[in-house]
Amino acid sequence: MSPDNLNLWNKYCRPPDDAMKKFTRAGGFRGTAIDPMWLIQSATTEWGPMGGKWGLRSIAHSFHPGADDTVMHMAAIVLFHPDGEVPCVGQTMFVAQTKKGLVTDEEAPKKSVTDAISKALSWLGFAADVYLGKFDGNKYTGQGGGTTSSEPKASTPDQQMEDLL
Repeated sequence: MSPDNLNLWNKYCRPPDDAMKKFTRAGGFRGTAIDPMWLIQSATTEWGPMGGKWGLRSIAHSFHPGADDTVMHMAAIVLFHPDGEVPCVGQTMFVAQTKKGLVTDEEAPKKSVTDAISKALSWLGFAADVYLGKFDGNKYTGQGGGTTSSEPKASTPDQQMEDLL
């Protein structure tokens, strides 16, 4: 692969600290969330305002039943950019089971579209380091195995939980 093919990837693969947030889900799943507005801002920096040289060509919404009366919302998109198109799907629970019972998230369709945009942009290299697992644990391990001063700061699990509240 030509190094030129990686120009976009290398330019946006490492998001700034303020565009990332550690999270822990029920069941203990941990990860790093990326601010979707940073992704959109980065694409806008590269290609101009959404709807011009880049944007969504189509959006199809669908609802899918899940276990215990839950319902998943899915949005299928085609993200276009100057060099091509990226089809992608995003999903969000529309009706979810909580400790208080079933709840409906009226924002689910917007969240699903945002999820699809985020994933499509990641396939082009935007915030790819996060998706590659380089932020797993408490420190970034880049090439050379070292860390840099612009890394997410190491924190205790208690601090991570406080940051989420």
